[in-house]
Amino acid sequence: MLCSRFLRAESSYTRRGLFYRGCERAFNLLLAGYEAGLKWVLRHQVFMLGVALLTAVGTVILYQQVPKGFFPSRIPV
Repeated sequence: MLCSRFLRAESSYTRRGLFYRGCERAFNLLLAGYEAGLKWVLRHQVFMLGVALLTAVGTVILYQQVPKGFFPSRIPV
């Protein structure tokens, strides 16, 4: 109900300004890039699962190797 008071049909707006058109174009470019990336990932699901698993394994390995504590006790070589 509240939206019906503030939102109008798109055709009722006047000519858009340069800033609005620039922002809209940037958003559409970002949206197209996201859509293309998402389509690629969905076509290569097995590969992406492997990347996710390698990332998890790498995280665990790095967690074990990085010194813990406020001041490191030794400098890794």
